Amino acid sequence: MNYILSTLLLLITTTTYSQDCTKALLAHKPGTWKAGQQGSIVNVKAADLAKEKSVIAAIHKMVSASYKPTGCQISYSTVYGKGLPAASNWIADPYHYSMYVLRYLCDQQSADKSKYYVDYSTPTTVNITANVMYWLNNLYAADIATDDFRGYLKLKAMPVKKDDYYFMGEEVVGDSHLENKIKEYRWLITYGDTLPFSIISRKDYLLIQRKRLEKAVKENPGEKTYLDQYFKNIDQYCRLPHSPASRIRVINYLNC
Repeated sequence: MNYILSTLLLLITTTTYSQDCTKALLAHKPGTWKAGQQGSIVNVKAADLAKEKSVIAAIHKMVSASYKPTGCQISYSTVYGKGLPAASNWIADPYHYSMYVLRYLCDQQSADKSKYYVDYSTPTTVNITANVMYWLNNLYAADIATDDFRGYLKLKAMPVKKDDYYFMGEEVVGDSHLENKIKEYRWLITYGDTLPFSIISRKDYLLIQRKRLEKAVKENPGEKTYLDQYFKNIDQYCRLPHSPASRIRVINYLNC
């Protein structure tokens, strides 16, 4: 009799029950960090690469220690070097650290209703980049020979100082007509709270463009008739009133 009771007790204590997978359960499941496929290393000196990897390692350590993901896996990767053709003249190497938020999803095809898997792709990413702002078109600013004709880029919103960083605004990317829109939020962290560009007015920018056109006509007089339309446009815009708000439209981007 005692043997039978012991056997029953053993059966009771070792029997387990699986719970069906649901979104709610997965949302609270502890997440993980995983090194993903690493990116390229292009035109970086060995000594600089060692320093850059040290910076990225410190960033990863800080972020992974502070953020404990739930309901997802964080796949992280790195890229080092001057991948853009125009970047060959930049003073510092651009490099970045990316995090991809891959959700846990219930496996609807499995007979095991408790089974789940890690998503294969995601629109939710975090990019920490150094020495470059990829959301601006750097090709127009990177390779200008003289100070008078350096590159100028459009800035959609004025930087807003918050604590120790600048909030650069948010933007809908991709097809704005899609039901599930993707938004980008951007922050800029700088040394000494100094922006890496200067902001000029629209009028100043138009005068710079006039100077460029004059130079083009001087070098190719046959183009004057064609370029006259642009001279007229500049003169027309320069006669318009310019409010302080017009300063947000154009920036002088400095690679430093």
